[in-house]
Amino acid sequence: MANPSKSNDPHSESRTQIESQRKNGHHRSRFGWKFQLTVFLAVIPLPTIVGVLLGLIFDNRVQISPLGTDNSDGGAYYVNFDSTRLITLASWASSSSPYVAAALMTLLSTPLSHKLRRESELDNMDKLPTPWQLSLLMELLNGKLPALWTWAPFRT
Repeated sequence: MANPSKSNDPHSESRTQIESQRKNGHHRSRFGWKFQLTVFLAVIPLPTIVGVLLGLIFDNRVQISPLGTDNSDGGAYYVNFDSTRLITLASWASSSSPYVAAALMTLLSTPLSHKLRRESELDNMDKLPTPWQLSLLMELLNGKLPALWTWAPFRT
């Protein structure tokens, strides 16, 4: 005869574990300081390169005196610095920006996927996205720009 105290559900043990973690607040500790450090390391190179570039431009800026004819453009900055170095830094910044966006989307999708898996294991169907919402979520995480226009009305 089967033991009535034990459930036939193979996921009941994991369900109780997840529910106890949720009550105690331990489910958030999985993505603690390591996750934040990884996001920081993925984001920080681009602002650093841009900051160095702007610092070099404004630090080495040359003021043009209005003597005689002024052929200067109002939107231009004249600098006393090697232009190839400025172009190299600008090239690094423009080359690294697509990689930063892809890395961030991957990193930020990890906690979301764990949350969806947890809710699925707990059979909380009301907390899971509909098929349309899931497809929209996948498009957003894939980095498709038109998905933003579809998502925007639901955000407000």
